[in-house]
Amino acid sequence: MNYKLFLVTIFIVAVISCSNNYHLNEKELKILNTEIDLMYENDQSTRLYFDKIDSIFGIDKRNNIEMHKSSSQKSFLGEEKYQAYKFKNDSLWKVIHQIDEYNTKRLIEITEKYGFPSNQRLKVKKSKAYFLFVHSSSQYFDRINVLIEKEYEEGRISEYCKEYIFWNTKRNRKGMPPMSGKNGEAVYNNF
Repeated sequence: MNYKLFLVTIFIVAVISCSNNYHLNEKELKILNTEIDLMYENDQSTRLYFDKIDSIFGIDKRNNIEMHKSSSQKSFLGEEKYQAYKFKNDSLWKVIHQIDEYNTKRLIEITEKYGFPSNQRLKVKKSKAYFLFVHSSSQYFDRINVLIEKEYEEGRISEYCKEYIFWNTKRNRKGMPPMSGKNGEAVYNNF
């Protein structure tokens, strides 16, 4: 056998055996749906604890916009209670950052292996995966941007989901995020 032909054959076999599985079978759909649901649940439920902390300390940020400022919180609570309030919030942020870190790394792995797990691909009504990238830290932005651009070009993510992710990773959450149009297009409100 020709040495060059042998190397080409080895390369092709390696590429085929390492290729991504962009067609999802029923078992993969079930596993991915369960995993994405759990990641999303951890993402969202943990953030709800901020409301519980506010409630415990009697801080009403929804009806009193001034309470978003730490100086207002401090004067409302007093120094000692404010320090306890701040400690609870800071502790919660540490947990949230750990969850976001895990979710980002895992969603990158899933996307590289299976393609982006959009609601169309996972055959579910509501998309959750794109929202996980909206909580990613800036250290992952370049990697996410390249990955999501590729997934968009390959038709595995809608324009809306792509643009919503880019609202975080490219625009640093400036302005309002896009809304979803009827066909998955990104619709921007220019207020």
